[in-house]
Amino acid sequence: EVGTSRAPVLSLTDKKTILKLYPPKAEQDVKTLTVGESWIVSVEPGEQAHFVFRPERSRKYNFMTFGSADTYLMAFEKIGASEVVIAEDDDSGYRRNAFISQNLVGGRTYVIRMRLYSRNAADTFGVLVY
Repeated sequence: EVGTSRAPVLSLTDKKTILKLYPPKAEQDVKTLTVGESWIVSVEPGEQAHFVFRPERSRKYNFMTFGSADTYLMAFEKIGASEVVIAEDDDSGYRRNAFISQNLVGGRTYVIRMRLYSRNAADTFGVLVY
């Protein structure tokens, strides 16, 4: 058989790498996403944008970036002091944009982090949840 099988869960190494790439941000730097409201985000090389999302009800939510920037998006569920990765995406959206469609539980807190795929240039892009 050619290639490798994909593990059904994230390994400890995967989780450590994710936290290295997406470190938690100070609360004052975190913006709140609301359904139907878009944000314009400007990031410097190697920097990431942080948002929190607290859905009012349980259902599938879609998170997307838009614009000409090549973006990477990750979603975490906040459980106590920990953040658990629930989804990530690179290029599933239009052009090189990120897109995540995920069932979320109303009343829980989710952290959404995004960055540019390239760590060599600054750029601006939009983010939306619906």
